[in-house]
Amino acid sequence: MKMIRYLRTSLFGISVLVAAACVGTSSSGAVAAPNLEVVENIPFENGANSLFAGHSFFVPVARSFDQIGGRMEFEDHRVQMVFAGGRQGTPASLWSNKKRFNEIDTILQSGSIELFGLAAAGGRGSETEDFAKWVSHALSYNRDTEFLIAQAWTAGGPRTNTQKFDRSIEDQAAILYSSVEKLRRQFPGVTFHYINYGKTASVMKRAYEAGSLDDIETNVSRSERSLFRDRGMGHAGQMMLDVSALYWVHRLYGVEMDDLPSLGYDQDDVTAILFEVAHINPRFD
Repeated sequence: MKMIRYLRTSLFGISVLVAAACVGTSSSGAVAAPNLEVVENIPFENGANSLFAGHSFFVPVARSFDQIGGRMEFEDHRVQMVFAGGRQGTPASLWSNKKRFNEIDTILQSGSIELFGLAAAGGRGSETEDFAKWVSHALSYNRDTEFLIAQAWTAGGPRTNTQKFDRSIEDQAAILYSSVEKLRRQFPGVTFHYINYGKTASVMKRAYEAGSLDDIETNVSRSERSLFRDRGMGHAGQMMLDVSALYWVHRLYGVEMDDLPSLGYDQDDVTAILFEVAHINPRFD
């Protein structure tokens, strides 16, 4: 497994990671073929003992991440999950719900959790102070714990104009990242990883509408070859979950794009989606 080097530069006063060229879209709206090597920092090159707690736009991605990490045989890879649907999976609700608090607390008490991941949701329940309570609590058991603050896609993807859907994901990302910046100031020396994997959904939706996703046959159904599973909330189909999880593997475990498994999907499509998602994420480091 090859190591990934990284370069940091400044753009309009913001520190970002940069690659050699831009990834965009073709004139048809399909995902453009990547012509760059994304280079990023590697937090856990041998895997990590992780806990992920959150809702149905988050824990299923963590489940796929667990399966991929196990398949790739990372030495230190271990994942535990605590699930609560909808707003019950926000940091605030997980904190106030005695049953789920105890579930999470029992896992943290071991003192062996290296990465604690929490999901955000639009609206109340995902404010900085909600994350901060969990950060303080986890650090009381293990001062070396690192944190993943994760941004999913917004609800209603199947019935939302793709451009508007993408813009809503970007808007939510900006709001959540402001919380991450506050957490980094509030807890100096503590590592906070931020991943906007929600971008996967809008990139795939645009590519599907352009007819360039060979593995997706329908916008909404319970089929394995559907983009979304339901029209109302817009829960992800299996490919969206898996590609999002592949980005986690790339970002957290440092696996280069070309070394990620295809999971049975068209390799060129998967790689093109991942490169576009990767291109927008370094601004948050």
